[in-house]
This record gives sequence, structure tokens and C-alpha cells, in this order.
Amino acid sequence: MLTYKIVDGVEFHVEKTPKYKDVNIEVIFSKPLDGKDDVYYYALCQFLEDSCMPYDNKQKVSNILDELYGAKLNVKIEKRGQMLILRFICSVLNGKFVHKDLLKAQFSLLAAFILQPKFYDEEKGKHLFEETKEILKLNINTVNDDPAVFANNRAYEIFGDMLQKQCIYKFEDVNELDYEHLKYKYQDMIDNMAIDFFVVGDVDDKQCLAYFNEQFSFKPRIVDKQLVYVNKRNNFDDIVEYRQVTQSNLVQLYSCNRTSISQDYASMIVGNGIFGLLPTSLLFQEVREKNSLCYSIFSDFKIYDGIIRVGTSFDIENLYKIKLLIEEQLTKMKNGEFSDELLETTKQMYINNYRQSEDSIASLMWNAFRESIIHDNRTTAKIIEDIQNVTKDSIKAAFNDVELKLTYVLAQKGDNYD
Repeated sequence: MLTYKIVDGVEFHVEKTPKYKDVNIEVIFSKPLDGKDDVYYYALCQFLEDSCMPYDNKQKVSNILDELYGAKLNVKIEKRGQMLILRFICSVLNGKFVHKDLLKAQFSLLAAFILQPKFYDEEKGKHLFEETKEILKLNINTVNDDPAVFANNRAYEIFGDMLQKQCIYKFEDVNELDYEHLKYKYQDMIDNMAIDFFVVGDVDDKQCLAYFNEQFSFKPRIVDKQLVYVNKRNNFDDIVEYRQVTQSNLVQLYSCNRTSISQDYASMIVGNGIFGLLPTSLLFQEVREKNSLCYSIFSDFKIYDGIIRVGTSFDIENLYKIKLLIEEQLTKMKNGEFSDELLETTKQMYINNYRQSEDSIASLMWNAFRESIIHDNRTTAKIIEDIQNVTKDSIKAAFNDVELKLTYVLAQKGDNYD
């Protein structure tokens, strides 16, 4: 991937490949995750995706996307590790298939949505602002209505450290949104956040750079691009909260002191597959299949957070047995008490997944962004090689640092498991 430095804090990346019929452009604005004013970034995500000055209603937006042969344009917000990210994602058919310069139109479309928001029309901007607030409230309702999502959000909140900053905003945050401050946060995004442009497709890098320079002009900025963070917690807590839910949920958070840049990263991801991520895993087979104690169960290695998360939905009377079985499976991992067949099957599943990801434009874009920050040159081929070298002993060594730090139970009102 070719990289051009535009100004301090702004980089332009081009990957020329004939693999895709579309030209895919992703513009990433990023900043350190500090937990302040997060609701404004969620509001910006919704506000900027809806429409812009040249295409100031949904019909006009639909029309321009249709004119560009079914183009797609989305704005997303993510919190990963210690970074908050706003992503403008645009996919347009390569113009060579229709003998038109769609690339220039694609850059123009992105510039319209990024640089010409409805803030420039006070009446339209304030109307969209009110719509945005309602959508944000609906998003909270969606979280509150899903017991598993609600439980996970509460567990992160209680755990503290950087995980707490990854939680969704609250109703009171939305109610306190201020239109003028939203305009300020937008301008701050344009002027001060790190910016990475990624173009992937069968394109000429010089032509892409020329179209970029025609449409965009950014000031230099001082940026701090840090992604990976190892969350810490000194105490262990076992917390139960009650709510009107259809089924109870358990979230357990473990510190593991491993992330995507750890030397034994491959051992941890393979170990997590054996522990609880895959249908063949110990947790799934022991807790759900053999003992029928839960509706679902999984473990998740948060590779940018240094955390392993276990989640399950169940009937409250099974809680004690479930917690005991989870602990037993973790002990098996620490002692290497799993079959060679399970180890090899899990390794092969991960290898296949990584090979398939090489055809995914989303994976390619994210890996390019990750590499622009971390610079560890950990290619897919290198990760596959590391997975092939994983052994029982390397998994045991990785998992012996895994320590339970928080147990959070969201129970049905009226239930009591004490």
C-alpha cells in the first residue's frame, strides 16, 4: 500500500488491486478515547450520514447513489482499544466498466458529506439535529431491550478503566445535547482529529491523489494515534442487578495481559477458540451441550483491550453450576487438558478464517489502518505461520495469566439465587 503524507496528521493511502469491481474509499477520523462528549460523536455520525448541503434530503441522497450505479455511503462510529473512530465508507463501481470517470464523482460525493454538512443552513441543520436526538434515544432503547447487550454494557461500566469509556451514552447525555456545541465538535473533528484516507481498487495512485487535492484541504494537526490498551482492575467484584428481562445474563471479565501486539498473540486467539469462541469449544460443549444449563455461551478475546469476556444467557437457578463449570474449563486451559484433535481443529479453523479475510475489503481496510498505527508488519501470512506454531504449552503459558476480575449478573426481577 502506497502512503502519502498530506500534512502533519493527515495521510493518504492507495492500494492498487484488480481484485474488486468497485473502488472502495474509507476516510477515518480518529482521536484518543477519553470518554468526554462521546454522545456528540454518535450524533455527528448520524447527522453526517443522513444528508448534506448538496443532497439535503433522503430522496436526493438516494438519487445520487443510484446515478453512481448503486453506490454505497455509510458513516460509522467505533471505539476500539483507546481510540474513538469515525469512518466514512464509500463504495462505487469502477468507472472503467461503464466508460465514465466515476472516481472523480466518488471523491466529490465524499467531500460533500464530509465538508458540507447541514450546519450551513441553520433551519435545516436544527431540524436534522432534532431528528438525530430521537434516533440516539431509539439506539439506547435498543440496548436496554436486549438483555445480553445491556449486561455487557453494564459490565464494562462497572469494570472501569478504558472499558468504561467504551460504553454507550445515556438518555441524560442526549437530553443535554447542544446544537452549537455539536457544530463546534464537527469543526474540531475537521481541524484536529487524525485523518487517514484509504483507496482500494484498480486505480492509479497519482490520479487518486489529484482528485483528493481538488476536493480536500486540511490544516496540519498534532495527533496521538494509540490503539492498543491493556485494561487493569485491582479488585474482584461479583455483582447482581435485577431488571424486567425474559432471561438472565452473565458477563465475566478476565484480565489476560495479552493484546494483538503480544508475542504470543496467536496462542491466545487459538486458546480462546478452544476455551469458548467456537462451537467445538469447552464452554459450549460442557455448559450448553452436555449439561443444557444455558441458551448460549461464548468467550471473546478483546485483542485491543487485554480482556477475555465470557457471556451466557440462562435461567437463574443454573447460575451456580454455570459459574463452576466455567471455572473448571478455565482450569483445563491452564493445565492443557484438551485434546490434540481439538487443538489442531481450532488452529485450522483460524487459518481458514484468516485466508478468507484476505478477500474481504473491510478486513483489508482495517488491517491497513491498524498497521498505520502499530507498524508491527504482522501480515496475514505471518499470523498464519504463528498459528501453525501454537502448542499446548504455549497456550498454557498464555492462559496462566488469565484472572477473573468481574462477574456481572443481570437477573429477572423477582428471582433470587442466594
